Amino acid sequence: MIHSVQIENIEQMRREAGIDDVELRAEILELKIGDHVRITFISESNSHETLLVRISRIQGTWFRGELAQRPELSALSKLEPGMEIAFSDAHIHSLRNLPCKPTKTASAASAPDNQFATD
Repeated sequence: MIHSVQIENIEQMRREAGIDDVELRAEILELKIGDHVRITFISESNSHETLLVRISRIQGTWFRGELAQRPELSALSKLEPGMEIAFSDAHIHSLRNLPCKPTKTASAASAPDNQFATD
């Protein structure tokens, strides 16, 4: 079931502020199923919260996804993880930035375990 919630049109807000986020638009074109984006939801009391959504379907500039986190605002308590959300590219606030995984270099991998220990 698709739930109806109000989502902030961040692209329109950027245009009105004179912001042209070329990099974000290019990154949006690269999105695939399974990627996470941040979407800003608006409650009836006009409270805003930006939450992660995992993309499950892409059709041109339209997306469907599952809410990936529980909102902190009680005004948005009807939103629950796993809830299906329909949105467009204009609603994407930002992409989820995953932390880089540290890689072992040859010297670090061959160093004794206690070399970096502190007393």
